[in-house]
Amino acid sequence: MEAIIAVGYRVNSERGIQFRQWATEILKSYIHKGYVLDSDRFKYGSRFSARYFDELYEEIKDIRSSERMLYQKITDFLCKE
Repeated sequence: MEAIIAVGYRVNSERGIQFRQWATEILKSYIHKGYVLDSDRFKYGSRFSARYFDELYEEIKDIRSSERMLYQKITDFLCKE
């Protein structure tokens, strides 16, 4: 992955420019949202195994659990005052 990105940012062709524009958009999205999803791949792709979705589900559960703990800490803090 790193090699592809390194080469893509060094090539001065039309294709290199397209790659840099695409990669920059992905990076901006990640910085802005904190995550990136390939929506088309989810909608139309069949390259995912059941294990992939199990792992994704576990990640989401972990994030939601952390979110609940944060809300609880905020509630506890506000109730103390």
